[in-house]
Amino acid sequence: MKSVVSLLAVVLTSTVLVGPAGAQAQSADQEVTNAVLPLPEDLKADATVVTYEPDTGIRKVLRQGTNIVECQPEDQETGFTRCYNKILAPRNDLTAKLRAEGKSPEEIQTAIAAAV
Repeated sequence: MKSVVSLLAVVLTSTVLVGPAGAQAQSADQEVTNAVLPLPEDLKADATVVTYEPDTGIRKVLRQGTNIVECQPEDQETGFTRCYNKILAPRNDLTAKLRAEGKSPEEIQTAIAAAV
């Protein structure tokens, strides 16, 4: 119960400090800190943090990690922070590229299925 309360306090504090989606741009350090918030403490320090350029789909590494986890900072459209196993990085790279090309969700899904 104590850990749930602590987690809730961190989430509420980060929401207040970061502000709602669409707020002013964060520094790279702030993005890294916020991107790893969903992770357990033992994974945070060594997780890789990446973003994708919306216009090109080019991957930008904000922090190179050494464990199996990769995170993306909060998506301004969805409000979600994503963390996943690094094995999914090529799929996410392709998804970002196809989104930048203006592909529909259905076209992206079809392209990913064909690439597997």
